[in-house]
Amino acid sequence: MVWFSASYIEFVRNTPLIVQLFFVAFGLPLLLNYQWPFWAHALLALILNFSAYFAEIIRAGMVNIQKSQIEGANALGLRRSIILLKIIFPQAIADMYPSLVGQFIFLFLTTGVISEIGVEDLTHAGIFIDSRTFRSFEVFITLTVFYILLSLLFKLFLAKIFPILFPFKCKS
Repeated sequence: MVWFSASYIEFVRNTPLIVQLFFVAFGLPLLLNYQWPFWAHALLALILNFSAYFAEIIRAGMVNIQKSQIEGANALGLRRSIILLKIIFPQAIADMYPSLVGQFIFLFLTTGVISEIGVEDLTHAGIFIDSRTFRSFEVFITLTVFYILLSLLFKLFLAKIFPILFPFKCKS
C-alpha cells in the first residue's frame, strides 16, 4: 500500500495539471466508455491532483510529531485511539494548517484552468466578456482584482479561525 500511495503522489506531482485535466476530460471517457458533464471531469481532475499534494502535507505533519510525546502517552497507559485523537492529531493538524491554507488558496486560483475544457468559471466568464467587448486588458485586470480579493478574503478568514481552532498554538 505504501508503494502505491508513494507512486501515486510522485506521478501526480510530476505531471502538469492541464495534462491531467485533459486526460480525465477526454481520455478516460474514451477508455472507459462513459460521459459525464465537464464540471464533473474538472472536479475529478482537481481532486486527483490536489489529493496528492494534501497527502504529502498530511504525511509531513504526522511525521513531525515528536516520538517522546507518543512514548510519554504510552507510559501513561493511554489507548492508541486516545493518543491519536488527543495528542497526535491536534498537533499535526495545527502544524499542517498554514500549508493546508496555502494549498486551498492555490486550489482556488488553479480553478481557472478548468475553463480549458469548457467549464464555466470566473476565467471562462472573463473570456466570454472579452470575446463580446474586445477589451482584453480591462477584463483581465478586473479578473485579476477579483481573484486577489477572493484569495485575500479566504486567507483572512482562515487566519482568523486559526486561534479558535488551535488556541494551544497561539501565544498569549
